[in-house]
Amino acid sequence: MGTLLEVGTDELTMVATDGYRLAKWQMPVSRENLEEGTIKYIVPSRALAEVARNLGSAESVEVTALGPAGNQLSFSAQHTSIVVRLVDGNTRTTRR
Repeated sequence: MGTLLEVGTDELTMVATDGYRLAKWQMPVSRENLEEGTIKYIVPSRALAEVARNLGSAESVEVTALGPAGNQLSFSAQHTSIVVRLVDGNTRTTRR
């Protein structure tokens, strides 16, 4: 149904399940001009598959929260931009 994207200060973690298996994937990321803490989004799995199919070969992908409630994400690379509606909104947790 959905994939959890957890964006930390220096790492992206994605967690998804199909009802039987649980998958977790992590990679280092660059977050510039953002405050400390972790941001969590639940993105529809089909939308992420579309992003991967269209932007998977890009060297870097810029992700931006959109909408007054932060309920959409924009994935941009080179001359292509894909906007997806989130299953669950923008949740911010701060580090202590």
